[in-house]
Amino acid sequence: METAAAENWKVLLSLLPENWESLASQLDAIERLRGFDSVEAVLRTLLLHVGKGLSLRETAVQARLAGFAEVSDVTILNRLRRAGSWWRALCQLLLEGKRSWLGEGPGGRRVRALDGSLIKEPGPTGSRFRLHYSVQLPSLICDYLTVTATHGKGTAGNAAALSGRGGGFSAGDRGFCNPVGVEALSSRVPT
Repeated sequence: METAAAENWKVLLSLLPENWESLASQLDAIERLRGFDSVEAVLRTLLLHVGKGLSLRETAVQARLAGFAEVSDVTILNRLRRAGSWWRALCQLLLEGKRSWLGEGPGGRRVRALDGSLIKEPGPTGSRFRLHYSVQLPSLICDYLTVTATHGKGTAGNAAALSGRGGGFSAGDRGFCNPVGVEALSSRVPT
């Protein structure tokens, strides 16, 4: 009998586009496997790091214990650096069937997702920063990115800067749902 984790992994793989493995080579995400059993093992290791929030070193240990990779933390970092275009292509293919609700808005206006997140450096005295970004949908192209301090004027949900990317539709989380954020977004709506 298979474990729940193995069953869940099979379900996840069934959701990916048929050519997901060949895309890795086509987009230079994988040149050779060295230390990994397969392209699937590379994907699984990277998702272990990104999805579970493990450090690179913890990811290397967990992948080794699970038996799908015998790699260092540096190897995983290098794989992550090369995987961006592959993951974007996978996401775009997954979203392709959703264009009816995710494509251009009325009048050909751009649709964007806005977010802001806190980033803390590792360790007990790690500094904290605020990351603000905007992603175009469905292309998943980042059209705005900035890192600011966490304290002081202009460091909260930076809707004014994010919304200045031109007309269109923007969706943001609760950090942008405040009077300053709503006014910044609504003042840039074309009439």
